[in-house]
Amino acid sequence: MRQMFMYVFALTLIFTGCSEDDTAYSSSSDITDAVFTNTSTDCTDYVGTYTSSITDVGTSTSCSGSLVIASSSSTCTFTTNSIPNHDVNDGTSSFVTRLAEFDDVLTITSSPADAGSNTDLDLGIPTIVFLNG
Repeated sequence: MRQMFMYVFALTLIFTGCSEDDTAYSSSSDITDAVFTNTSTDCTDYVGTYTSSITDVGTSTSCSGSLVIASSSSTCTFTTNSIPNHDVNDGTSSFVTRLAEFDDVLTITSSPADAGSNTDLDLGIPTIVFLNG
């Protein structure tokens, strides 16, 4: 459910960003405000191009999210502009800085396994994937 949102969109897309006039690409799937129900742990099940059209409510700025998920024999690569698939900055929690694209690429194994022990998070890492949404 929401688990896959973060798996699929915490990594979100590269072609577009925030502007006064955003246009989504027609060759991609629009996941604006989507609630995800697929719980497959195989990232190859999500290969595709995804977009979203959202609003930074606090600044009345339109933004377009972009996520491309590609796979090879043993990895999946997420290319994203880090814009989510839902409106943000709606007054219940304001951002300290203005919403902006953050282009990023993350490659993960397509066959993850439990580490056996906890791994400390490094706050210097810009992209974190939460499997629990």
